[in-house]
Amino acid sequence: MDKIYAKSKPVETLREHTEKLLENARILKELYPDKFQNKFPDPEEAKEFWDILELAALYHDFGKIDPKFQNKIRKILKERPIPEIPGQEIPHNFLSPVFIDRKKIIEKYGKENWKILLFSIIKHHERETNLLGDNIALEIEEYTNKELSKYLGKLKEEFKWHPRIEYLKICPENVVHLGREPEEVIVEKEQDENRKKHLIMKYVLTKGLLHRLDHSASAHVPVETKSDVPVSKNVEIYITDKLKGELREPQKFALKNRENNVIMVASTGFGKTEAALLWADKDKTFFTLPIRTSINSIYKRITENMDYKECGILHSTSFEYLYSETEDLQASEYTYRFSRMFSYPLTVCTIDQLFTFPFKHSGYEKYLATLSYSKVIIDEIQSYSPEIAAALLSGITQIAEYGGKFMIMTATLPALYIEYLKEKHIDYSFQEFYDLQKRHVISIEDKDITEDINRIIELSKENSVLIITNTVKKSQELYEKIKAEKIKDRTPNVELLNSLFTFGDRAIKEKEIMKNQKGKIWISTQIVEASLDIDYDYLFTELSTADSLFQRMGRCYRKREYKSDKPNVFVYTKNPSGIGHIYDEDIHELTLKYLKEFDKKEINGERKACIVSEIYSEKTLKDTKYLEKFRKAINFINDLNSVSGSQVTKGDVQNILRDASNITVIPQEIYEQNIELLEKYAQETDREEKLKLYMKIKELMLDVPAYKIKNRFEKIPQIEGVYKACFKYDKEFGLDLKNELGEPYEFI
Repeated sequence: MDKIYAKSKPVETLREHTEKLLENARILKELYPDKFQNKFPDPEEAKEFWDILELAALYHDFGKIDPKFQNKIRKILKERPIPEIPGQEIPHNFLSPVFIDRKKIIEKYGKENWKILLFSIIKHHERETNLLGDNIALEIEEYTNKELSKYLGKLKEEFKWHPRIEYLKICPENVVHLGREPEEVIVEKEQDENRKKHLIMKYVLTKGLLHRLDHSASAHVPVETKSDVPVSKNVEIYITDKLKGELREPQKFALKNRENNVIMVASTGFGKTEAALLWADKDKTFFTLPIRTSINSIYKRITENMDYKECGILHSTSFEYLYSETEDLQASEYTYRFSRMFSYPLTVCTIDQLFTFPFKHSGYEKYLATLSYSKVIIDEIQSYSPEIAAALLSGITQIAEYGGKFMIMTATLPALYIEYLKEKHIDYSFQEFYDLQKRHVISIEDKDITEDINRIIELSKENSVLIITNTVKKSQELYEKIKAEKIKDRTPNVELLNSLFTFGDRAIKEKEIMKNQKGKIWISTQIVEASLDIDYDYLFTELSTADSLFQRMGRCYRKREYKSDKPNVFVYTKNPSGIGHIYDEDIHELTLKYLKEFDKKEINGERKACIVSEIYSEKTLKDTKYLEKFRKAINFINDLNSVSGSQVTKGDVQNILRDASNITVIPQEIYEQNIELLEKYAQETDREEKLKLYMKIKELMLDVPAYKIKNRFEKIPQIEGVYKACFKYDKEFGLDLKNELGEPYEFI
């Protein structure tokens, strides 16, 4: 065996790959020593932790010296095979521990650290031991003695430069615990609960960081990068030099509490984003938001307006976004690769990229270990469903217990979430900052929004008017009704924006709606609640839940003081769409109850926040479906964490945290008009040219809930994962789910 291979694409030897892991371990240790010192106050234990991690990095892939593994790569490289014993290949992570001198490790670091090292290596790939039968440990012992022992000298020769190679020895009995869960072996029954928790934390950190070192090495990026200047410095320069302003009270509060967990309630327009980045300061930080368009906007603001370049972006279409912004394949791949590996000091992302770990899926340790020395910002937590909020709060609790920091910032905060964190004894600094300027006078209208078309049209003559409905169907219905109206031979100037437009048409419409044009009516759905910075003169809206409704109000007189006593926000309570499906029925009723006292009156930021807090409290929510869902989700996560072994996959969890019911489609007529483009894409072999074609095709796509189009779609042969929707499409109306084209297709 002249070379020991570790990878085939690109070709990499075991030594080259291992050196990258060891370098990554050095980087991690040098960049964040204080963060781990807090977890291991005893200097000797802290040193042992780093030693064990280094040992895991050194020995984790030694099982790849197995001739069966080497021959797979040699076959790809068209090299002469090595003689091997017939039989089934044993995964290398099960073989690697047989090369470690267990006795010496225990003498030096103790039995607990040995078990942590052992399981970190065995579990660095999540493979089920039962796939190889009940006698896997015995099989490995026999295989080691017959086959692997002869290569001990080769490993010594390859790694003689590393001082910890002194622990290299053939010890097949090391895998005696194979098939058992780490928690069952690492902790012992007689240990007190605090000691058990500490040992499990040490295992999670060791295994999770080994994943980070390994994945980064395989991706050929450093595990961490460090900015010379903290993001907080760029933010201060942005505020004082570019905006010619001064730090606001929320921003001063964030700076003052940089070392604490923080919950900050602040009205729209109070500079919460800048406050969060000031709080992040020099620490590794993840900035989470619920909507991809908001993430793209924040990322652009940080990298361009604030000129902070050490920032990553991570969501399901982040690579496409990066390429669309730069049209530079190499630069986009670079940023995307670093973002995926969590290498940047600051990453803007969706929660499904980060908060999967509370479900204890296979490989969850990587995420919890990373967040244990990081800060995480949760923006607009009230916008998540009770199930997702439960996952976030459970995750926040674990992050705090492992030594990481969190900041929750929002315009309105459900009291239920505060009550949960208090129940878990989580410490945090809390402050509220409210906009007391007059912005909204509301009118509660006991009628269907479609019954007030004349008033809408009349007010639109000299004002900018925004209508927000609860469902796409209602928005389309209202659009048709207003479009059909003619007052004094004048057809109203009305536009529609919802999720049933192609990505290309939607992007155009989003730019147009930002213009806030007087004499124009825009009809939309909740997609404009948080993602678009718009400021209209009048808002007409169906009654939704309090948190959603107040977000909508933020699109009207957003940046101006309202000086009239006449209503500028009209809320329609009769037959609102989407109740019981999109919006919780109980909370919808509670919202109306709390809102009635403000009919024909002003409502300010403080009152809005109080209403949300009161509605979403344990006391008010008693016997509601919302509280039942929240508690059920919390109990589900707790149950997962109370047992050993992986219960769900990361993919399962991501489907829970994002809307996995959507499918991507191209309307049939658009598909037929662009068949040549799709054929060209299918035949193109050049990677960059193919990507350019894909970006053009993406503008023709849209995401639709599968249940809405039932069996009216079919696979597109030219592009994987995209379907043809057999419905009419119009640039002004969007996908018309009432008007089907052709014969029905079988559901796929």
